[in-house]
Amino acid sequence: MHSEAPTEYTPGAIHLLPVFLLDHLKTEIKTDLFISTFAITETTEILQKTVINKNFFNASMCYIVGQLQGNPIDYVHPSVIHEGVRSRFNVTHCQPSFLLLIDIPAYEIIGVNA
Repeated sequence: MHSEAPTEYTPGAIHLLPVFLLDHLKTEIKTDLFISTFAITETTEILQKTVINKNFFNASMCYIVGQLQGNPIDYVHPSVIHEGVRSRFNVTHCQPSFLLLIDIPAYEIIGVNA
């Protein structure tokens, strides 16, 4: 877990970066997998677009689960993440998901650079 912006990364390790460090990253990250189970989809649109602009940390694959509806005051439409994944990964697949609560419509989207 990083408490400040890292300047190097250990290959084969898991690096957990708090969102407040995203704008402070100076070293480009190359990752194998970007995973978010509801976390990124429950953030602000600005933060979602920051992760998209960071190219999902140059991941070879991504797996994102999010809800299809939410609080109308701060809800960000899933199209922001869906379009971000589709614009950065060669192969994508999106389908309904029932991982947590069946009464909350959700999706999972997978992206792969093959």
